[in-house]
Amino acid sequence: MSANYEQINNNQVNLTPIEPYSNDGSNDGEVPIQTPVTTVEQLVGENGIVKRSVMLNIYMGLFGTSKSVNSRLFTLDTDQFAQELLEGEGEIKQPKKKNTKHSKKLLNSPTLDRIRRIHTETKKKIKEICLPSFVRGGVMLVPVLSTQALDKFLKEQKDLLDLLIDDFIAEYIQLTRTDEGVASLIEELGPLYNPNDYPDPAIVRAKFTFQFQFLCFETPENLKQISLAFFEQQREKNEGNWVAINNEVQQLLRAQVRDIVEHMCDKLAGEEDDPSGKPKTFRAPYMRKIQDFLTDFQLKNITNDQELERTVSKARQLLSGINPKDLRSNDALRDSVVRGFEEIKNSMSSMVIERPKRALKL
Repeated sequence: MSANYEQINNNQVNLTPIEPYSNDGSNDGEVPIQTPVTTVEQLVGENGIVKRSVMLNIYMGLFGTSKSVNSRLFTLDTDQFAQELLEGEGEIKQPKKKNTKHSKKLLNSPTLDRIRRIHTETKKKIKEICLPSFVRGGVMLVPVLSTQALDKFLKEQKDLLDLLIDDFIAEYIQLTRTDEGVASLIEELGPLYNPNDYPDPAIVRAKFTFQFQFLCFETPENLKQISLAFFEQQREKNEGNWVAINNEVQQLLRAQVRDIVEHMCDKLAGEEDDPSGKPKTFRAPYMRKIQDFLTDFQLKNITNDQELERTVSKARQLLSGINPKDLRSNDALRDSVVRGFEEIKNSMSSMVIERPKRALKL
């Protein structure tokens, strides 16, 4: 199900859509949360989260090729099992059907595999650029300065998917609607083959969805036509939501930076349980990943967290012009970088407050 303006307002998220674009055809445990320290005036100002970010609502769907199979079709050869594993000792019973689950793969398609990989690549890119909105799944916060590049990427992914979907439908017809294709499926699935598992190609095509929409934080002005009091009520509610989202995102970014700093300290320092005190391996891909995060932080800092920006700036300076080979071969340089990251680690001890994760009720 794709999101649109009417659905979003029915869910009382109170967002105004901008430049909609559509296809017509989550971390368990604890998440840092801090008590609000930012005023509404700061949030709606030029450097606040309201002006520095928009929301991305995205939905991707495809045709599934895995189907559950009735457990009654499977039985356990208890005599052979007992003979081979228990040598006749004890009584072997059939497992309860509620404790077993079986499935079959309807077909094999390299084209569908490519479509899945594009979905995975898209999710990875969105995760790199965006931040969770804490509103609901599929809704992310996008830094305004990254919106144009992300929009271009998503449109390119959609265009590529459209071509692959056409190829897959042709492949699907060949596999499921020709004598040769059906014979191959029967050979692969045997008694599990069921022609009812393969719907009409038009229905299969409709399963593929790639829809996205950018939305901004606004209280719809047309609510004033209903009631000025109602408009003010919704505006106040939205302001409270902005404060909550701002604090969630701020603490998420702080936790990410803290984790990177702690990991750097662990990588650079000698291992306590190693008598030789040798540091852990420090390779170029890991260094690039850390440097990229620190470089791109200014884009992601949609809460305008100046204290965290100063911390990240110190980390950037520590790694500026340094490569993994230098850290492995130059002990003095390594010790200097370790001390720098240890100082950053200590300074961050009061910046992050851990509390159980919770979704915002908007």
